[in-house]
Amino acid sequence: MFILLPVQKNEPRKGHPHSLLKIFASYEAAGSSSHLMVFSYTIFTETLFGILYSELMVIGLEGILLNSENARELAEWYRDTVGMKIKTEAEMGEEGDEFFEMEAGKGSGFYIGDHSGVTGKNSQPQRILINLEVDSVEETVAKLKKAGAKVVQDIYHIEDYGYLATIEDPDGNWFQVVKTKS
Repeated sequence: MFILLPVQKNEPRKGHPHSLLKIFASYEAAGSSSHLMVFSYTIFTETLFGILYSELMVIGLEGILLNSENARELAEWYRDTVGMKIKTEAEMGEEGDEFFEMEAGKGSGFYIGDHSGVTGKNSQPQRILINLEVDSVEETVAKLKKAGAKVVQDIYHIEDYGYLATIEDPDGNWFQVVKTKS
């Protein structure tokens, strides 16, 4: 059973527009067999369709955060071995955790941060691969090998995409160096 409680169409909204959903959830959680719906057409459509269409729409990939038990050591490895510059160093939280923004060229950010829930090496490194675009996969892989990086998969080609190779960092995360077709 649904109970509909309309409000005045021009009544000013009080609080966050999602408060209607909170009222609904609270009423339902109280054990009622009925469902309470408080709405006006405008608020209902703004709430429902705003959530479905505008508020959850992804407009870009801001960045990738790679968590580690030792963010400084991992950030320095990406700096010294991969050649990425540390753009920003910051303290995060009350425990003195460290956070690093790595310079990753145009586009999305690449961040490395301490996280208390991360320990040891990544047990499923193939689950998420970070692709770092490079000018030359051949030159980059040669430099990485010379620096002692572990090459998981040497250079290979994906038709209509480009050339890439898979590398492992000290935490056991895999990333790929990629040169896409131009």
